[in-house]
Amino acid sequence: MIYYLDINKFLKEAQRILSIDGTLFFCTSNKDAPGFVKPPFTTSYYSISELNSFLQRNGFEAEFYGSFARYEKSEDFAKFKVFVKNIVKTIINIFPNGNNLWASMRNKHLGGLKKLPKNINDIKLDGIWSSDFYVLENDISNTQYRVIYCIAKLKKKYNK
Repeated sequence: MIYYLDINKFLKEAQRILSIDGTLFFCTSNKDAPGFVKPPFTTSYYSISELNSFLQRNGFEAEFYGSFARYEKSEDFAKFKVFVKNIVKTIINIFPNGNNLWASMRNKHLGGLKKLPKNINDIKLDGIWSSDFYVLENDISNTQYRVIYCIAKLKKKYNK
């Protein structure tokens, strides 16, 4: 969701309303993944190192996790696969209810949805979620995962 917002304003507001050790949780598309396409109406996408810098400047310590790994061995094949997928998607969307059909096919391909617990603290990354989330380095771009999750704890408040 952060790609719809001005990240500086968002993080300043998050810092203002959170208490020390408060948690900010969000996910974003990985702009470094092969085949990434910026959708309309979004503002900006950031790499893990860029997000980490923004968060640190606003008093947060962050952990990053990757999910939805790409399985292609080569970047060229990954880009070709995205190219073919976009052609198929365009053809399917020509038909009546094509959007619904495409969404159904995509969800089935991705393995369906998982029910989230009511409290973020109930997610244990060593439980059923461990096969879906992979710890990532805070200062290295990642091309393996299509989605980046961030759990950031507020450590300092700045009066600005």
